[in-house]
Amino acid sequence: MTLGALDTYHIEDARDILSVLPPSRVIDTTVTSPPYWNLKDYGSKKQLGFGQQYETYLDDLEEVFSGVYKITKKTGSLWIVIDTIKHNGELKLLPFDLARRLKRVGWILHDIIIWHKDKTLPWSHRGKLRNIFEYILFFSREKHFKYYLSEVRETEGLKEWWMRYPERYSPRGKAPTRTWSIPIPRQGSWGENWVRHFCPFPPQLVSRIVRLTTKKGDVVLDPFAGSGVVLAQAKALKRRYLGFDLRKAYRRMFDGKVLPSIVALQQQGGRWQHGEERKRRAFSSLIWKLRKTKHPRELLRLYEKRYGRTSVAGVIALSRKMHSLNIVFIFPNGKRPPNKFLARMRELLSRAPLSKYGLRATVEVEFLDARVPTRSGLKSREALNLYRDGKTYRVSGRMTTRRLLESLRGGPPKRTKEVPIIASNVRVNVARNASL
Repeated sequence: MTLGALDTYHIEDARDILSVLPPSRVIDTTVTSPPYWNLKDYGSKKQLGFGQQYETYLDDLEEVFSGVYKITKKTGSLWIVIDTIKHNGELKLLPFDLARRLKRVGWILHDIIIWHKDKTLPWSHRGKLRNIFEYILFFSREKHFKYYLSEVRETEGLKEWWMRYPERYSPRGKAPTRTWSIPIPRQGSWGENWVRHFCPFPPQLVSRIVRLTTKKGDVVLDPFAGSGVVLAQAKALKRRYLGFDLRKAYRRMFDGKVLPSIVALQQQGGRWQHGEERKRRAFSSLIWKLRKTKHPRELLRLYEKRYGRTSVAGVIALSRKMHSLNIVFIFPNGKRPPNKFLARMRELLSRAPLSKYGLRATVEVEFLDARVPTRSGLKSREALNLYRDGKTYRVSGRMTTRRLLESLRGGPPKRTKEVPIIASNVRVNVARNASL
């Protein structure tokens, strides 16, 4: 298939997808929601689901996703939004029945996500309460697939102790949970009354999936395109798209309203996305700073836990580049470091947990009975931020290198909580009980 055949909404049966697209691996991800068996009548004589026997319905879905499998790249994925169905007093476990069928095709099930929709149809049935969630099944074609978690990481809602354990957080933020709270579209939210489709996707849901498993220029497929929200959101995110459906009215709705409206919404929301990206960059910078100030404290703690107490009077940690850290251990007059001090420190740096900090750290030793040293990169007039009592997330003062060394020569302060004073050219000052 040539690239010229992309960006098309086909009026075709999804079961005939291979007659339209001969097997050639062009699809990067498929995002779709098939008709829910007998739940809805979409008014087409050839429609899949309504009026069929359950097993026949599953046979047809297996045929559709077998065709999708054959045109998906090895690094591609498949996302299916689907739900259980109550029929004749019995609950049909459609998501799980379908997953077993797709395993036979070759699809690998990786995750099941709960989509919390906020609001839905207001009725319930005897023996079944009102449902406000659906399942999202996530499959891949092969074991190695495109998955860009950093695109959807979150920087809000972190617990107050995050500042004490920055090494446990990705600088891009935390991964989303397996429950996604995204409300369904309602009148006035992204169009007035022109989306006449039973189950339109929220653009935010599609956006998260597309950004998680594709890059710009990749191809997104929806074999049950309906109003075309998946296709429109893919276009708005600068991806190519392909859609299939049986009803021409849906394609007219897509061309005339859905596509231009969602592209416009994406442009308006671009400011919001830029704001989110700024938040992620700010969070990333803060996490790296917290790692740099905590790292030397943890290094000394691990050393003394293994090899015994040292006479270190203070620690100076200097970062001249983004991921670099030079740690200088200051020893008082007449004291020398223990045997193999630096070799043991370097060995600790190469092992977890310190190796997990993502920092290129070096260690050196200076002595207070020398003049203001220069070989460790210390500058006598450089202002350093002071961290006391092991609280490496909150500045307690500032002092030049010269003044710090002079204060330590007068006799190093008694250690509080077994931690000497830590000074750094990195400044981080997180308020007490801070949360994000």
